[in-house]
Amino acid sequence: MKEKRLLLINPWIYDFISYDLWSKPLGLLYLSSILKSHGYIIDFVDTLYRWDKFHIQDIEKPPKVRKYGDGPYYKEEVEKPESIKSLSIDRKFSRYGITVNSFRRHLETMKKPDAVLITSGMTYWYIGIEEAINVVKEYFKDVPIFLGGIYATLMPEHAKAIKGVNFVLPGHGENIILRVLGEYFDIPYTQPYYDLDNMPYPDYGIYEKLDYVIIITSKGCPFRCSYCASYFVSGGYFERSPEKVVEEIAYYRFKRGIKNIVIYDDAFLLNKKRAKGVLKGIIENKIRAYYHLPNGLHARFIDEEMAEMLYRAGFVEIRLGFEISDDFIQRETGGKVTSQELIRAMNNLERAGYKRKDIGIYVMTGLPYLPMQKVVDALLFANDLGGRIHLSEYSPVPHTKDYERINRKLKDLLDKEPLYHNNIVFPYLSDINQKDLRDIRSLVKFLNYGSQLNIKLLSELKKWGYAN
Repeated sequence: MKEKRLLLINPWIYDFISYDLWSKPLGLLYLSSILKSHGYIIDFVDTLYRWDKFHIQDIEKPPKVRKYGDGPYYKEEVEKPESIKSLSIDRKFSRYGITVNSFRRHLETMKKPDAVLITSGMTYWYIGIEEAINVVKEYFKDVPIFLGGIYATLMPEHAKAIKGVNFVLPGHGENIILRVLGEYFDIPYTQPYYDLDNMPYPDYGIYEKLDYVIIITSKGCPFRCSYCASYFVSGGYFERSPEKVVEEIAYYRFKRGIKNIVIYDDAFLLNKKRAKGVLKGIIENKIRAYYHLPNGLHARFIDEEMAEMLYRAGFVEIRLGFEISDDFIQRETGGKVTSQELIRAMNNLERAGYKRKDIGIYVMTGLPYLPMQKVVDALLFANDLGGRIHLSEYSPVPHTKDYERINRKLKDLLDKEPLYHNNIVFPYLSDINQKDLRDIRSLVKFLNYGSQLNIKLLSELKKWGYAN
């Protein structure tokens, strides 16, 4: 029987702002490895790959790469979609990723696939999927399109309405893909069950140059924060053994020469014994690299030993999930952290060797029921701890308590148009004052500048009698 050829695509991002903070289509890379191991021929186009050869030829310059491998995407301004034009948003809308011409050159140089598999990220990035499909259909008109990923999982009915999509695959693609393709092509198949420990490594071999790799040591999160759908997308909480994680890290560092290792867990520290097992393995095996944890860590699990092990292992990017300093709102939104736990975590990290000004603290704004004064209180609190504030502007996520509450108030408008989930767009639909948001962003810049100079605004105001 003829071998089947598949084209896997990571589509463009259409947004007001985007940045390559160590981003790779990990789910699609896993699928590539699985499919190759079962005899499929794979072509792969990642439109967000900043070292894409055709793209560099097109723009005639290499990408900007910062110290730890992250950097800005190439972008081209595009017209705002009709559904948000009337909102008079004073920001430019852009396509992020390789040029369209570069994408076409990929398609022109490959054989016709038997099927196309496209992944998806944020719900409000679906325009990138539509654009990728439109271009693919110019070259391979009758080829079936399979769509999976986060958007397909959160909003499968909306995804089914995209022109050109033949099949929507919500959930864990690794445990259904062989069955789905086998049934479609009418070929014998075996669908093994993949847990995190018996998954093949992601297919990073598709990239000619790598500034970093991302891995997961666990999937999902058992917390039920009112604004987060991690538990829904992942279908639960799953862990890898420390030995398997260390083995994979060692492979990338010693066999592939990768210097930046990024762990993209939602709850890396939840099982403290397991997390310390990973850190111990890195330390004892002397796997020296730059380690990053861009997702917010749970501050309550950072005891003195954990902080010391993070520092000794070489984790340079520490960010703590906090969101808000109000005790009542902390409990109502999920209770994952208290102010006292954040204080203790900051103290432990400082004792371990981290400088406070280099520790990131996520603070949320943009929730309709979250008073701006409470946001300011949280910003001043984080600044008083000496941390660097990362402003997390609220984006409605389907299958969360906050989304359901807001969507009812907006008469199901969020279900009809995912672009309204965008954190830049959403405030225009709610009662949030745009000037207040601009002032909050300016305050964050001011406070972060002060923290680099060890200036704590709230403490200074109290010293001079201007605050209680």
